[in-house]
Amino acid sequence: MGSLRAKMPHATGCHRLIVMQPKMSHPICDATRKNCLAPFKELVLKLNSSSEVPSVTCIISDGIMSFAIKVGEELGIPEVQFWTASACGFMAYLNFSELVKRGILPFKDENFKDDGTLDTPINWIPGMKNIRLKDFPSFIRITDTNDIMFDFLGSESQNCLNSSTIIINTFEEFEHEVLEAISSKFPNIYNIGPIHLLGRHVPESQFMSLEQHLKEFAWGLANSKHHFLWIVRPDVVMGDSAMLPEEFFEETKDRGLLTSWCPQDKVLAHPSIGVFLTHCGWNSTLESVSAGVPIICWPFFAEQQTNTRYACTIWETGVEVNHDVKRDEIEALVKEMMEGDKGKTTRQKAKEWKKKAMEATDIEGPSYKNFERLIKKVLLVSE
Repeated sequence: MGSLRAKMPHATGCHRLIVMQPKMSHPICDATRKNCLAPFKELVLKLNSSSEVPSVTCIISDGIMSFAIKVGEELGIPEVQFWTASACGFMAYLNFSELVKRGILPFKDENFKDDGTLDTPINWIPGMKNIRLKDFPSFIRITDTNDIMFDFLGSESQNCLNSSTIIINTFEEFEHEVLEAISSKFPNIYNIGPIHLLGRHVPESQFMSLEQHLKEFAWGLANSKHHFLWIVRPDVVMGDSAMLPEEFFEETKDRGLLTSWCPQDKVLAHPSIGVFLTHCGWNSTLESVSAGVPIICWPFFAEQQTNTRYACTIWETGVEVNHDVKRDEIEALVKEMMEGDKGKTTRQKAKEWKKKAMEATDIEGPSYKNFERLIKKVLLVSE
């Protein structure tokens, strides 16, 4: 999720659309629900009282900015919640409170991290199969239910259900079981993803342990002898906090490229890409599916664990790296995914999902049609 900002695209005709999206961090999450309603309402009123700009006719807010729902209600403006992460992640967040009701949370002490508790199967959530506690968003790993991220994500996901409409960046076939379960609670859901594929219809004119893990990844890639592109922060390879040794660059100079940014969806779509190593954020997950590229998953936090579980068991497009990553494991996984049977099967699955993602976002596909319905029946109802 991007930094806190209001996006106001160039309006056509008499319409203006406000899209609000926050950056995820502890202080801003707490401040978002405590302090944002009044100034946001003031902003909308100011815009709508101006003769120099078009009126705000619809509000689309990130799914963790539920204050916008109340503003829309008070001002009589259609408001839509945009859940930018996965549907399986959304369902997991919706069940945070149920984990407390069932006495599973909070954990009594920190022993849960190592005593096998996180391997406990959870089989009572509609639409979610083969889920363990460790596959829930990382914010459940608490000994106090007042933990800000646990409380915030649990409550904000529930608040989404107070909106008239929820948009989810996914497609029906990809998450059909969990989407069906969510629809039973909230029927007015529009699955319009993968959103970046919809863009093809628009004409162009219009910490120490982390340092060690990066070194293990680096040498795992080097020892695999495969060519690679690695997107890393600039200070990983230069400056006072550089983490990668010169020997690594010498070893990989003819088959490795490190850079700080790339157009990820375009890179993944290149035919030379064999596998994608990712934390399994939702955008990266969808972009890999859209490109038909299998993934090596190294989840860190939030619903990355949930996405990883689905990728490795339901969608069968990926394999998971142990959190305490070792170079031998990376070397073996890269070789297996590039040369072995696992790579062949996950690549075939990824290609199948690519085909389905393209079909979902074709002009006659369900995501495309949902997008059209969303515009006509929800966003333009004030016309």
